[in-house]
Amino acid sequence: MDKDQYVREHYLQDALESLAKYGRYWNGAISRTMAGNLNSAIKKSGIDTLYSELPPQWEHVYYLSQDASLEDFENLRSIAVERFNHDLEQKDPKYLPV
Repeated sequence: MDKDQYVREHYLQDALESLAKYGRYWNGAISRTMAGNLNSAIKKSGIDTLYSELPPQWEHVYYLSQDASLEDFENLRSIAVERFNHDLEQKDPKYLPV
């Protein structure tokens, strides 16, 4: 199975649903080598996105390119820290900030 097929089968649907609902999709499991493949698959689905890998957990976040301002990027960095603290406190993952 190639990378494109793998991301379509394992990540694409969740990414599309999250982008439609929240305007972003967080993924801490995807490898760096597949992150771009997922972004390409999202774009092929008709959604113009960018992605970044943010500390402190180095999660990938995919977000709508229309939201690509410095202010929005700083907001994503804050959310990444909140997600890290959420994990440290061992809170229920279904309540992770998006």
